[in-house]
Amino acid sequence: MDKPLAQKASEKQQQSLVTAQGPVSLATLTDDGTITSLPGSLGSVPSHWGIDSITIQGCQQAQTVHSIRTGLMSSVPIICRGDQCPYLETCYLDSQVRNQAAAQGGRCPIEIAALLQRFDQYCQFFGTTEEDVVDMGLIRELVDVEIQTLRCDNKIATEADFIEMTIAGISNQGVPYTRPELKVGNQYKEKLRGEKHRIYKLLDSTREDRAKRNGKLADPSMMAVTLIEKMRQLEKDGLLRGVSMVNTDIDPIDAEIVSESKETDGAAVVVADVYEDINNIGA
Repeated sequence: MDKPLAQKASEKQQQSLVTAQGPVSLATLTDDGTITSLPGSLGSVPSHWGIDSITIQGCQQAQTVHSIRTGLMSSVPIICRGDQCPYLETCYLDSQVRNQAAAQGGRCPIEIAALLQRFDQYCQFFGTTEEDVVDMGLIRELVDVEIQTLRCDNKIATEADFIEMTIAGISNQGVPYTRPELKVGNQYKEKLRGEKHRIYKLLDSTREDRAKRNGKLADPSMMAVTLIEKMRQLEKDGLLRGVSMVNTDIDPIDAEIVSESKETDGAAVVVADVYEDINNIGA
């Protein structure tokens, strides 16, 4: 008697799921078609991904690479091309080292060294560990941006000039009109610089960010409220006259000192300091 089609498909799937640790039993196949007992920590995967013994070996190899700290950046360094490298003119490696790396199909030693150094420096600076998944991801992006910036610098150093003439239009007689523009490498570097500063902000790492975190850089609106309260208190004590808000870019607050006698010299100094602070809000 022929077996049902569903049973045949299940047995065929079971036969294709042979691993180094033995075949995967039918009990590991759930009703929704996922596999739950792959070796290591690969976890559950959909059965329609075509997982077989060879694929599992590849997954395990990739997982080993990604398990190290810099694993997710394993594709960042360019493949060394030896004397055919597009950055040959700025490469400071010995020709023997360069050609050996190219013969083995290895990655660029310069970029590998820069990647490892900057990654370790950032992890140490931020105190980031493997458990800090989000921060670790941002640091990897930051290092990737810096490696690309390094390539831009090499390209710019090779070309020397940062201006190129581009065609802006063509006349009816077919004569092209040109205009000077920044070269693509310089434009790309500017974009990378903006991306780098964005990641710095996300990591809360600039001097401004640290000042806010330590309470040394107050919010301008709260600062204004505090200073206005000080002015009103001085007016209440009879040391100021006519505290009022003025809608002008020159004098945000107009206050007049009651007296400049010796008794109020101290108050005058306080008022002057407060007035100066108010003028500096948002500067």
